[in-house]
Amino acid sequence: MSLERNWLNVIARQSQKSLLRLRRAPLDLINTVASSKNFKLFKNLEYGALERQKLDLYIPRRVPRAPLVIFVHGGYWHGGSKDEYAFLAEALNLEGFAVATVNYRLAPGATFPTWIRDVGLALRWLRRHADQYHFEAEKVSLIGHSSGAHITSLLALDARHLEGVGLTRDVLNAVVCLSGPYDFFDFILTDAKTQAAFGDPLHWSDTQPVRFADGTNPPMLLMHGEKDTLVNPLNTPALEKALIAVGGDVKAVMFEKLDHFTMLGAFSKIGRWLEPGVLPTVTGFLRESSKMLGESRS
Repeated sequence: MSLERNWLNVIARQSQKSLLRLRRAPLDLINTVASSKNFKLFKNLEYGALERQKLDLYIPRRVPRAPLVIFVHGGYWHGGSKDEYAFLAEALNLEGFAVATVNYRLAPGATFPTWIRDVGLALRWLRRHADQYHFEAEKVSLIGHSSGAHITSLLALDARHLEGVGLTRDVLNAVVCLSGPYDFFDFILTDAKTQAAFGDPLHWSDTQPVRFADGTNPPMLLMHGEKDTLVNPLNTPALEKALIAVGGDVKAVMFEKLDHFTMLGAFSKIGRWLEPGVLPTVTGFLRESSKMLGESRS
């Protein structure tokens, strides 16, 4: 059995064990090939006073004032860590982007919309410290996976979240959502763990990104693996349809061979064979959004 196939089997076994989040074992494996020669790493920068309000910043060594991408991890709103995504940060560094991986407060201690506010606070902090760390943050791109995609989609669609930290959606260059839930109200009604994360039932309708499609969103790229068994792939066309109906800027890409976890693995050096199109689809979208932004200013 090849190394690559064995690695995929590790991912599959771990996925079946957790059913909720990526386990450290496969992430540790793919993180071992991330090389600090490609980036300068600033660990545990505090964007707030609380324990989970920290971020890691990866600055590419060969690109002065690289544009900033913020990555928001998944974990069912209950788990996950910024420390697990060096492989993804390096992949984007090599494509010319600075990357911040962000921790945020978790359920059940923190409920909706606390985690969304935390990512907004991290975005505000990064914009204020762009000169100190030598990256470009006038316009920032967001990438989220799973529940992290839920967070980034609401930052893009519901203006109240960024307004709550003194920002507007005009600061967003583009938003990429990987394997995210966007239209899942029926699931909340039957899932106790999601209910614990979302708190007061009176606010559950505000957790549904499809509800906020109004055509004013920044450019959004929605990506999903058709073999995803944790987040129903139908979430992606549901949000795409809602955005198209109101003239929103959206592109959706479905990957036939990918599941919830291999969507991330395809960013890594040893997992890119899973679907070579994932990384160039993301980076091409980010660059095209930046180009369109530049044209709108001229």
